[in-house]
Amino acid sequence: MEVMFLGTGAGSPSKTRNTQSMILDLRQEIQELWMMDCGEGCQHQILNTSYTLGKVKRIFITHLHGDHIFGLFGAISSRSFQGGEGSKLFIYGPIGIKKLVDNVLKITGTHLNYPIEIVEVNENDEFNINRFVVKVKPLQHTIKSFGYIICQEEQLGSIKVDALKNIGLKPGPLYKEIKTNNEFTHNGKTYLSKDFMTDSKKGINIAVLGDTMYFDDLITTLRECDIIIMECTYLEGDYATARKYGHIHLNDIRMIQSECQMSACILTHLSNRYNNYDLQRIINDSISTLPYKTYLASDFKKFKFINHK
Repeated sequence: MEVMFLGTGAGSPSKTRNTQSMILDLRQEIQELWMMDCGEGCQHQILNTSYTLGKVKRIFITHLHGDHIFGLFGAISSRSFQGGEGSKLFIYGPIGIKKLVDNVLKITGTHLNYPIEIVEVNENDEFNINRFVVKVKPLQHTIKSFGYIICQEEQLGSIKVDALKNIGLKPGPLYKEIKTNNEFTHNGKTYLSKDFMTDSKKGINIAVLGDTMYFDDLITTLRECDIIIMECTYLEGDYATARKYGHIHLNDIRMIQSECQMSACILTHLSNRYNNYDLQRIINDSISTLPYKTYLASDFKKFKFINHK
């Protein structure tokens, strides 16, 4: 399970940061690529990676501000010519996303050579997608904004090959039955499958949040998450200004980490006011003192998540 950031800036693109978009690579788990938000220029960004739009199966939009959706229409169109022919695309987003996409495609006369399904989400919706459950959680911003909590199902343990060999069962088709059934029969004797399996592992839960200010229920939303990917537009400066524009301040990140346990926190949607010198200073002075591992995302930076539970 990997994440690559295609855009990590706030509001508008800069020379070093594109607007918001990331790829969630689930090919190892379910043979799918997901895109989270689709800011202006995201299809150009993806050309500089090993990914292709044709392989993107699902796009999740957190909210309808331009820096999160202006790249959606070009990406939908170009997908037809980048291996997407005949491959259904699912788009999830707030109410209004369907009308927006339908109107743009109609007005521009865009023809797609693949089916598209647009799902308008509401708070607390849940979607079962293969071995994942995606939970939709409300946020507080200047327009309706959502976070997506991506929950991996419990992972089965591994076969204890040596233990099975000890009862005379060599690797073969029965091994699959052992993993999927509670018991199995060998040489006329019935065994419990769990005695020949390592313990199951809890899946990884990843939070991908749209723009939001801090609010009390945010802690409840994030408590179940191992990896938190969220905006931090205001890394320093006036806290009241951050709240006025519906954004997170680094002080909020500290508060969240004091209440939630996590493996890592990745901050994106960074204001263009910060240059590289500012960012390094903030990392040294503030981010390094946070309770949990905290990273500043940058365009094309990749994070790999490994389940150690």
